[in-house]
Amino acid sequence: MIKRSILSYLSKHKIDVDYCKTVYGGINSSVNKIVDQNGQSYALKIYPIRRNAKHVRNRFKTETDFFSFLSKIGITCVPSLILSDHQQGWILLEWIEGEKITALHTDDLMDICAFFISLNSHKSLKVGESMLGNASDAFLSSESIILSLKSRIDELISIAPKSTLDINISNWLGKVLVPNANEAFRKLERISESPIWRSPKVGRYISPSDSGIHNMIRRKDGSMIFIDFEYAGVDDVSKFLSDLILHPDHSLSRKQENEVIEILLKRIDCFDCIDVDRYFSVKKVQILKWCMIMLREYKSNSIDVERWDKIQSYYHKHF
Repeated sequence: MIKRSILSYLSKHKIDVDYCKTVYGGINSSVNKIVDQNGQSYALKIYPIRRNAKHVRNRFKTETDFFSFLSKIGITCVPSLILSDHQQGWILLEWIEGEKITALHTDDLMDICAFFISLNSHKSLKVGESMLGNASDAFLSSESIILSLKSRIDELISIAPKSTLDINISNWLGKVLVPNANEAFRKLERISESPIWRSPKVGRYISPSDSGIHNMIRRKDGSMIFIDFEYAGVDDVSKFLSDLILHPDHSLSRKQENEVIEILLKRIDCFDCIDVDRYFSVKKVQILKWCMIMLREYKSNSIDVERWDKIQSYYHKHF
């Protein structure tokens, strides 16, 4: 149900809502399809307002800043931002008619890379440095990556198991994940002073973040539209590649991984081999991180066997 204050604001801008349907409802935001009395469709995205939340990411500001940046550099493969209200925490976007993407093909990978390349041209980087903050969980240094994951591990191993499944998970954390993470950390620490991680380009790229098919829509003409920039900002190529290639819900094949890397490396004005080397240096760390992210239900004592099987399957496939 949309608040009357939001409906009133829209009405003042000549958008009188005739129809509304929630299409996505999550902890961090909800998306509603609304249709006005003229038959025009929009996407209304609402962010929960958290008062005095100093350490909570301001998703409204992150997304509106990123849309402003996209507009300034002339990006058109995203929805248009029509209205926003920071006091009530919502944005109104162009509604994109299209279909959910279930698999990625070579042409799709080229479109994704073209979008990322366009964000990282010399002109775009110049514009972005004064408009954007860091992406969520950004890869700014090898040290910051290790600290972030150690914090996740500490949180997981502190949980007291309450069921047989919990005990199995707790044992796996202690016997498998923690030792593998420690070994991955040692390998990363050994190259932390190498050119791979001491390059001035580390953490100086712009990323849509959370890159994956769940944030893409294919229009009827075949073109791809990118959505959802709550986590976007300044980041590193290695994080973009990790998000795109290793996401548990749509991980890419080895062939596709190579295709993406080859496409990016053709743009020597933007990327080089050291950027790719950073991705491979954190690949195992990121696989373990995805396992930890998938264990969020374990933290809330609501994980089930199906979820646990998915985590195990992902781990054995990639690690």
